Amino acid sequence: MWSWPLPNCVPWEIPCGNHPGTFGFPRKRERHSGVDLYAPDGHPVHAVEDCVVLRVVPFTGTHAGSPWWRTTWALLAKGASGVVVYGEIEALEKLEKEGGTLKQGDLLGHVTPVLYEDKGNGTSMLHLELRDTTSATGLQDWGLGTPQPQGLWDPSYFLTQAWSRVTTRFHRDGPKPPSTVKERRALIQWLNEHPLWQHPTTIRVPPDFHTNPDVQLFTPEKDDWVNEVISDGSLHELLEIDFTYVDPTTEARCKDETRNTDFRVWLEAGGWYDESLAHPEMKDRWGKIHDLKLDCGAATLESALVELALRVKFFYNDDGTERKDAPRECGERCPGENFISACDEAEDGFCQHCGFLLCDEGAD
Repeated sequence: MWSWPLPNCVPWEIPCGNHPGTFGFPRKRERHSGVDLYAPDGHPVHAVEDCVVLRVVPFTGTHAGSPWWRTTWALLAKGASGVVVYGEIEALEKLEKEGGTLKQGDLLGHVTPVLYEDKGNGTSMLHLELRDTTSATGLQDWGLGTPQPQGLWDPSYFLTQAWSRVTTRFHRDGPKPPSTVKERRALIQWLNEHPLWQHPTTIRVPPDFHTNPDVQLFTPEKDDWVNEVISDGSLHELLEIDFTYVDPTTEARCKDETRNTDFRVWLEAGGWYDESLAHPEMKDRWGKIHDLKLDCGAATLESALVELALRVKFFYNDDGTERKDAPRECGERCPGENFISACDEAEDGFCQHCGFLLCDEGAD
């Protein structure tokens, strides 16, 4: 089982389909032999599994026979899944000189620029390949019009499994978070004002309550007073904030505190419910709901609030009522006869029935 190789750098999805970073994508000179994950220049690269470093070799640039790209290197490491090629990086000097062994999650190098021109996603990325152990001595190209080289495998499955444990994308159709400060600020403001956080409170008021400025509420109730429902409450009353540390490559809160170094803000929220429905003797007593569908976390409070807002948009209407057409996980008993007992994974890491992201049981 791989862990995520780029801590704190998680794309919205793994390259697939008609994307130049996809495995096997036909390019100008050859087919793509790996999967590209865009990352900032100098971003750390971690080992996806326990491995033995075999060697560090030129990967792109003049010294590798591809002067149309900048100079980068590749680290080849043998592990349980085969030989993983970490391309378009600069390996740690000690590994380049000495090789050695790495544990899953260990730092092995940093992403280095490969493109001369920014085409919209930056100039640097991690190029990951997976090969069998017999191909450890060479990085043969995949020529156009030729079959997939023997011993070259698609790493997408392993990457998708690792990605599913660290992504904030909870559903295949979930809304994408905004990227600009203005958009994020507007989304958090929308969240704060959402009717979900308001609860109705019934009070008795005089008939001319809204038209008579001299009306006094704190007087004995009279027969002509009427019931009026007002809205009260706020997000602050319903939001539970917790803090934790996780393994940055798995998002798991395991017992190994040496790996739990990545700070996370965890949010839990929900609406209100009328306790008097179950206990008639309790008049106008409102309790808080913990809606598990809204649980989310992020590295900062701002990002966590953005994630919470996206979930509210997905599961609730603008008037604060729950969406009747919102997807339900296969583990929940849905109305109707088409109950599915368990999720069934599609190739993109989501359930092919309900569309929710599948995560390994080992990650919290």
